[in-house]
Amino acid sequence: SLISGSSAVNAQSSVIKPLEVYQQFKQIEHLNTPKNKQAFNDTLEIIDDATFENLRAPFYAYAAKLSVNDGNWPRGQKLLDKALKRLNNTNDSNLMVDTLDYISWVYFNRGDYATANYYVQKIADYGFTADKKRAQAIALNRLAISYLELGFNKLAMEPLQSALKLSRSTKDTNTEFLSLLYLINARIEHPDSDPKSTL
Repeated sequence: SLISGSSAVNAQSSVIKPLEVYQQFKQIEHLNTPKNKQAFNDTLEIIDDATFENLRAPFYAYAAKLSVNDGNWPRGQKLLDKALKRLNNTNDSNLMVDTLDYISWVYFNRGDYATANYYVQKIADYGFTADKKRAQAIALNRLAISYLELGFNKLAMEPLQSALKLSRSTKDTNTEFLSLLYLINARIEHPDSDPKSTL
């Protein structure tokens, strides 16, 4: 379970493993149960501890995503601002990709496709500069989902096929699953495409 309360941090700060707390935090998929809300609040309470310095941006960005998905845009916006202010403190490439992914998702969820695509472009740039195939796959998935939301299903096919190929090459089951899911959706919405060319 997640570590609770700031007193736990003060008493055991040498024992806390921020990356493990982050991985546990990402297990919260929604805020529709009292248990999840408590874990969410407990985690936000402890990340001001100095041991979380380089992890605050992904924590805040994921918390913003959860808040927006829960319908709480004012809290989501505050958390998003905190994530953006701490973005440059993130020195791990996977955490940077996570952070940019969550930020783009928040804007995408709000229907602000221009800002969402700005952060998708940042994910893509980072992915190509650092040769991070996971980042490239995430960016391609986000680009495709933007096309799907705007009704350009045929345009979504190529980025989804590329994302699927990248995901399979890195054995990243999360992005592979999303690519397949979006491809199926695009295929259903665009029945004149060749199924062999999409899967």
